Amino acid sequence: MNSEGLKNYQDTNIKNGSSLTDEISFKEILLVIVHWFKYMLSYWAIILVVMLIGGIIGYIYINKQKTVYIATSTFVLQEAGGDSGGSANNFAIIGFGAPIVGIIFQGDNLLELYRSRLMIKKTLLSKTDSGDYLIDRYIKISGLKQAWKNNPTLKNINFFIKPNKRYVRIQDSLISLFVNDINNNYLSINRVGRLSIFRVQVASVNEEFSKLFNDQIVKTVNEFYIQTKIKRPAENLKLLQYQVDSIGTVLKKGAVYRVGSSANDNSKSNPSRQVEVQNSRTVLNELVRNLEVSKMSLRKETPLIQIIDEPEYPLEKIQESKPKAIMEGVFIAGAIAIVYYSLLWVYKKILK
Repeated sequence: MNSEGLKNYQDTNIKNGSSLTDEISFKEILLVIVHWFKYMLSYWAIILVVMLIGGIIGYIYINKQKTVYIATSTFVLQEAGGDSGGSANNFAIIGFGAPIVGIIFQGDNLLELYRSRLMIKKTLLSKTDSGDYLIDRYIKISGLKQAWKNNPTLKNINFFIKPNKRYVRIQDSLISLFVNDINNNYLSINRVGRLSIFRVQVASVNEEFSKLFNDQIVKTVNEFYIQTKIKRPAENLKLLQYQVDSIGTVLKKGAVYRVGSSANDNSKSNPSRQVEVQNSRTVLNELVRNLEVSKMSLRKETPLIQIIDEPEYPLEKIQESKPKAIMEGVFIAGAIAIVYYSLLWVYKKILK
């Protein structure tokens, strides 16, 4: 056999050997799968029982889960507009500082205001129409009332009295825990896209608490926001109103005095007194004009918060369906059983 024929013969043998090896490998894999499947079938009854137990556990679990009720409020925030220069000039004329028409809060800061300890505390300590307090309802639905029943310090705790320093410390510590819990598990506040639309959601296992807390925190925060934005110009306006009233009172008293004097004295009026009265009237007229302009400016500077949607009964509720929970229990239990017996099968193969 020449060298070329020998080479062709060797190549043919290599190809045949490779094909034979591939065929054997495929058959071995197929046999392994068949053996594994038969082994699993030998335990089908046990696997079925495990899956059944998993379904029962899923059913029990879903029955123990309480329905969560979600109260949602949506509002739009329109910041103050218009030119504040006129208002600043008017206050400067009468000797007051220019009002702060600036940016105490912006939209993003409003989100943090909702999450602040002060606002949540004020909301918790507010009274409902039924006469009880939201903090008492929170303690009840969170299970703390039941947990505290054997604790002499906590079972009758009252957050509206401060008998001693130690008791105040306990109150503050508990409220801090409540605020953290509400921020993490109850309250959600977010901005819709980049718009000035905000959505506030309160989720709890008690439908009435969800609605009451949502209504109250929206009212508390929005009122605080508006009052803080207009606090300085409102104070200046109050001082301006006081000056107008004071000068007006002085002029009225002067008028009464002059009428009484003219009835008893026919002498000529004092010229200096007349000049003083005339000057007071001029100042009063200017103050009244500035007062009206300042009122208009204050209205322009007051932000507008318009409620778009507010929670109404029945609230949206979240509860996982029972069939889904049962199927998940069956699937998880079956997977665990199959993995267990597969590992057991591999272990037996290794021992052989």
